[in-house]
Amino acid sequence: IKLLCGVKLFAGGIILNHWLHCHRGDAPPVRLLFGFQAARVSQGHIHPPSVVPQHVVRHRQVLDRYEGSELRRYDPATFTSTVLSLDEEGSIERAAVKGFHRLLKYNLGDNEDSQKVSMTAPVLYGLDVDRTASKRHDLRFADRFSVSFFVPFRFQDKPPSPSDPDVFLVDAEEKDIFVRSFGGYATGARITHIASEFLRDLYDDGHRVDCRTIYIAQYSPPFQPVFRYNEVWVLRRRRHGKDATDGASDAAGEGDCGDWLKPEAAGGEGGGEALEEEAQALDAIAAAVAEARAKEEEVVQVVKADGGSSEEHLVQASA
Repeated sequence: IKLLCGVKLFAGGIILNHWLHCHRGDAPPVRLLFGFQAARVSQGHIHPPSVVPQHVVRHRQVLDRYEGSELRRYDPATFTSTVLSLDEEGSIERAAVKGFHRLLKYNLGDNEDSQKVSMTAPVLYGLDVDRTASKRHDLRFADRFSVSFFVPFRFQDKPPSPSDPDVFLVDAEEKDIFVRSFGGYATGARITHIASEFLRDLYDDGHRVDCRTIYIAQYSPPFQPVFRYNEVWVLRRRRHGKDATDGASDAAGEGDCGDWLKPEAAGGEGGGEALEEEAQALDAIAAAVAEARAKEEEVVQVVKADGGSSEEHLVQASA
């Protein structure tokens, strides 16, 4: 009991310290139990937790900032990747665990050089968007799911070749990426909700976005329960853009989003009924208001006829 109380007090002190720093506006990374670090909050922007510089993929510059998101430019980089089937695995969570362990074996020496490779951040999920089945408020993912690790800088020029045929190396070119951060665990439901909202916001603001693949970047280790930091990445579509980080194919040309993100698309299949129900509800409200006003006028006339013409009596009658 004493041990549990001590742990609670220690964790409570850490949380209070982080809260105080956040409200002062100069929040440093807070080191948690077992050395984990929380994200830093400063002037409305959330930054990834501090990690060893050579172990994290770095963006060259921030091109622009928007409300709750920013546009970054990333340099060319090499990743180790693996591809899984969401239909076969049954869920994003199961596919993510399987892909993570497959790449972790590569890092632990399961490569042609038997070279151990340091763990890096972030762990990157790639989810292909089903642009045929998706709707503005109903994002659907296709079967293809990828997991990628950034190769440490010391191996960027010549990374060890994978021994597992399901693990491969990908050379990603320079990318401009829209980024929005979120906390908690990156579950399938959370990913779908946040990615769908982010895509709609970008589209409504007139940005050229590549709708082929959504990327989820996780900076926190899986066994860190609190202060987790994740990002959703959406590539900016260029006029001569190439494939996404893990080589996703483009079935509709240049990652064009098509019509499914347009606001009027919500009135398509299933949307017309919703709009009709909303119109009927508004008509019912208008009718109720008109009826209430008629009754109010009727009561006022009765009160006046009974001699209660004072303003107080009229207000009470109206009520």
